Amino acid sequence: MVEAYCPSPPPAFDPDEEAALARTNEAHERLQRLESQLRCFIDREMTDAFGSDWPRHRLPNGKCEEW
Repeated sequence: MVEAYCPSPPPAFDPDEEAALARTNEAHERLQRLESQLRCFIDREMTDAFGSDWPRHRLPNGKCEEW
């Protein structure tokens, strides 16, 4: 079954390309973690300021339902 997708061994990769891919993957992971932490921070601050139901009252019309 695998042969249908890759009939021959994949070509050897350039070590520079591999290093660049590793850096890209690390940067992507860091950005995802930052985004997650920012979302938690915003939720915590908004909850403290406006209560746990803040999305219903503070988001633009229809945005809460989209989530």
